Amino acid sequence: MGADELASIAKLDKASRGNGYSLRFRPTNSEKRELVRKGAKRLMSTAAFIGLYESHKYNRGETAEMIVTEQMFGQTWEKDSVPFNQGADIYTDDKAYQHKHEGATFCNEGQLARL
Repeated sequence: MGADELASIAKLDKASRGNGYSLRFRPTNSEKRELVRKGAKRLMSTAAFIGLYESHKYNRGETAEMIVTEQMFGQTWEKDSVPFNQGADIYTDDKAYQHKHEGATFCNEGQLARL
């Protein structure tokens, strides 16, 4: 996804814990259809995702990152806490990918102020 596409689906929202505003990945149904038209792929059913999510201790974003890492890239996923400005979520084929599950925060004012 290019920067222009990212800008079109990123939404300004209120951040939690007094961190001002946040920029979130929150596409509408129409935007999701457009992403699929441009090549986004569904990796599993909603029921399968929920079953996997409920079977371990990780949140939805971590579960989705694990699925992408293991199913799309054939790598073993390990949880980390690398900040967005210090590294990507997935590295493969000399490319770095930042992964976000629906509703995830890209960044908030508090994070940006600390950079």
